[in-house]
Amino acid sequence: KKIPASVVRLGAQYNRTGFVAVYVCIDGRIAAVLALSDALKPGAKELVRWISANGMQLRLLTGDSKASAEYTAREVGILSGAYEEEEEGVVQADMLPQDKIRYIKRLQEEGHSVLFIGDGINDAPALAQADVGVSMTKGTDVAIETADVVLVNGTGSIQDLATVIDLSKTTI
Repeated sequence: KKIPASVVRLGAQYNRTGFVAVYVCIDGRIAAVLALSDALKPGAKELVRWISANGMQLRLLTGDSKASAEYTAREVGILSGAYEEEEEGVVQADMLPQDKIRYIKRLQEEGHSVLFIGDGINDAPALAQADVGVSMTKGTDVAIETADVVLVNGTGSIQDLATVIDLSKTTI
């Protein structure tokens, strides 16, 4: 059956604000619209500020929808100020694992060193392709096994990434 226009609009509203709309039907009729999303990792905003302040470039590569990815990027500060106005392509959405690999390879061919942070099954190939792959202890087993660095301090907070970058600059 056809989904009523008002319900489609509600789903679109959820999608624009970082949620995925899930329509629940019972006996062919809409019974509910669920709004699902991932929670931001603790310290994500601070890490984005630290990376920007230290002259590094940020990219968000995700399998999530464009609307959801852009919402997340705005929430953590990737799409604000200089990034939004100066660079296109900072947010790459709807990416399959092989898309992430191609994107990382292109950056490497342009002479960039790539540090990739990921915690899911679909991130494992990109973790392997990156110059440095970083995962969290709460990531999937394959992401943890593929990563060069696994953040294990406490809850595996991404704030620890600043320490990893500082240490790598000191040792290289």
